[in-house]
Amino acid sequence: MTPRQRHPLRPLPPPLARWPLRLVLSCALLAGCGGPERRWPFPRVDSSNDDVVVETLRKRVAGVRTLYGVLGMSFELPERSGVADAVVRYLSPGTLRMSAYKDLLVTSRDVFDLCITPERFDIRIETDDGTDRQSGPVEDLVRLYPGFRALGSLREAMFLPGLCDPGTTPRITRRDGRIYVNTLAPGNTVIEYELDPTTLGVRSTRLSLRGASMTVEYMSYREVEGRYLPERFDLRDPEMHVQILGVIREIELNSDLGPEEFQIDA
Repeated sequence: MTPRQRHPLRPLPPPLARWPLRLVLSCALLAGCGGPERRWPFPRVDSSNDDVVVETLRKRVAGVRTLYGVLGMSFELPERSGVADAVVRYLSPGTLRMSAYKDLLVTSRDVFDLCITPERFDIRIETDDGTDRQSGPVEDLVRLYPGFRALGSLREAMFLPGLCDPGTTPRITRRDGRIYVNTLAPGNTVIEYELDPTTLGVRSTRLSLRGASMTVEYMSYREVEGRYLPERFDLRDPEMHVQILGVIREIELNSDLGPEEFQIDA
């Protein structure tokens, strides 16, 4: 059964909970996400040539037009902690929708539903004051919802680490026995990948925005149709006190995702 058959697109249920905007993960809840053991399936690569480094990164994510996945997220809020599931839809380049919800015994309730493109965002979230729905230019997301800055800024880096902007030439640096690749992320911000020098697998991603640093660390990978995709990651935005530990349970590449799957219901 594919992820889309198991988790078909569905209308949002009536809001049942009150969730603060700021998400802070507790790593102690990892067991609730059912995380896999660490896997590192990358083959060994001669990394002495910079062109080989760039070519290898491009090849490992080449041809990914869409991505559909189901993941578990462990998180802790100032008032509470828990575990949620999320359906992720990605459309190249730079469009991401993440719909997070909690399964109950006979129904489910939503945590948030966020869709972000290179130009705009649309979000539906439960706050202490009720349901909040906002949309507008992408730069307004951080102003209105600082806790979602990392999701909006990192975007495909969570699921396609090593992706390099095709219109630019990545810059390779080597220091302390490690390899770093600097390229552009959505919004023309510089993103840095740290690579394992033996296999060129991406260990972590770092993005700096207005002096603040956001990171994603990848603890485990799986091979899907010749691509190497993370199945466990740790996202942090220390300035906003946000940490999300994600475990990708199912993933599907290059399926047909219609425009309706990137539209949030009223």
